[in-house]
Amino acid sequence: MLKFTGCGAALYPKLYNSNGYFRIGEDLFLIDCGETTFRQHYMAGNFEGMKSVTVFLTHMHADHMGSLGTLIVYCYLKLGIRTRVIFPEPEKLTTVFGLTGVEPEHYELHGDYAVYGDVRVKAVPVPVKHHEIMVNSFGYLFEADGKRFYYSGDAAELPETVTEKLFAGELDEIYQDTSVEDHGGAHFTLAKLEETIPDDYRSKVYCMHYDGEFFDTIRSKGFRTIKDKVIKIRE
Repeated sequence: MLKFTGCGAALYPKLYNSNGYFRIGEDLFLIDCGETTFRQHYMAGNFEGMKSVTVFLTHMHADHMGSLGTLIVYCYLKLGIRTRVIFPEPEKLTTVFGLTGVEPEHYELHGDYAVYGDVRVKAVPVPVKHHEIMVNSFGYLFEADGKRFYYSGDAAELPETVTEKLFAGELDEIYQDTSVEDHGGAHFTLAKLEETIPDDYRSKVYCMHYDGEFFDTIRSKGFRTIKDKVIKIRE
């Protein structure tokens, strides 16, 4: 379902910030918008011909929202589009936007996509553990274009409610934050993923947000990588 403009973790910038996205007709949907994301979409020509842009934000770390303000202003001033931003804690974003010169007329900000969103897309936030002292984090359960998938954002867990849907045949794909190192318990490790997902279901699970280039290791465990889903950027 998803393509990516990057697949790296914050401290592995070689692979650019992780950003999944999809299109439905002339409508562009992004999941997160880290420091490199706006440039990657711009250089790929992904804004060309779009009539709407929606960004689902998983949390407020810089590698997930660092170029969101620039994207919003670009879409408003250059394309005449008010970007729709979805985040379960919208009041926090209002403060950030106000401090960085992103004006309310530039965007729409909603906490509940079910109320304000495109009827062709369902998106339900799932609270997840990541770095609770600093920020709250959310994954999303999506239904779009005939696909049902889960996108974790940064998460130290894979919620049981999500794996139950996978085992019941109610999810086509899972995109899960997966690291090799522990990182202080802020991210889900490959070892934990092996314990959680039986062999028969691993072909539906894509590991993402890489802290190194351990693609062969992921594949050897039966999981999939998003490396081949990252688009080539024109320079």
